[in-house]
Amino acid sequence: MSEYGFQGFPDERTIFSFSNDGKVTPDSSEFLCHQKHPVGYQTIKKYLQYDGFKPKSNEDLIYLSQVEQSIGYRTAIESHRLAKPHCMGTLYWQLNDCWPVVSWSSIDFYGRWKAMQYTVRDAYKPILLSAQIKENRIDIKAVSDYLQSSDGDLKVVLYNLKGDILKSWEHAITIKPNISEQILSLTNKFSKIDSTNNFVYAEFESKTKEQFIAFSYNCKQGNLSLVNPEINVIVNADNTLTLTCSHPAFYVHISSVSKDFKIDNNYFNMLPGKEYRVKVIEGKIDKISTKSLFDFLH
Repeated sequence: MSEYGFQGFPDERTIFSFSNDGKVTPDSSEFLCHQKHPVGYQTIKKYLQYDGFKPKSNEDLIYLSQVEQSIGYRTAIESHRLAKPHCMGTLYWQLNDCWPVVSWSSIDFYGRWKAMQYTVRDAYKPILLSAQIKENRIDIKAVSDYLQSSDGDLKVVLYNLKGDILKSWEHAITIKPNISEQILSLTNKFSKIDSTNNFVYAEFESKTKEQFIAFSYNCKQGNLSLVNPEINVIVNADNTLTLTCSHPAFYVHISSVSKDFKIDNNYFNMLPGKEYRVKVIEGKIDKISTKSLFDFLH
């Protein structure tokens, strides 16, 4: 599969570079000039509405369009990889931009990663883990591009949106080489999953300590009844950040007032009780702020 894609807005700092401090709307002449698809903004709006997202400001639109873009690419890449051997490759359009623009790219003109670049980096790992919810059943599937078996431990957890563990399962698993297959099915272990208040987390850790994870929701993500995650950030002396949360946080976006601020991970999901370490690659650690999907659904 090749040359498919979905548009998303670039980083807010990139939009500021070609607009009046971002205080313009998609139907303004500035934004229309930086959109080369005849129905680009209409398509973004259509799919935002489909997934229950209702942006009320430019900040909302920038963030939610990047989330929607990452959902689109994850859905496509996961579907194509799971279809192995009927589909033996997937190549998305596009990697980067030749000028500041709203486009299909995963990296904008200034080299700033959109949410989808972090997403596809994970979706292209040698092992892909997929969790699928079907009423009272959870199916865990895996794709491996390795040419040898991968032994490890599989953990599956059913959470509510407060972060309480409702059910959990752990199994020793061997993922076969060069294959796509279902590795676990949990049936009739619980009543029908509450679509707006619960989600599934799956994690496979190999004997070599590689970790592959998947999140799954049983509803459109804009309809999730999220709780304030209360994200805490600690700045460490070694140019890293340590993040924790009190409740699950989705698509956590870390930003700084520094124009050249770059980090090695962003737009990721967080669970309570875990520490998340993020390395600052470039720029000053100045006035760090975090937002997650919770901030844009309320």
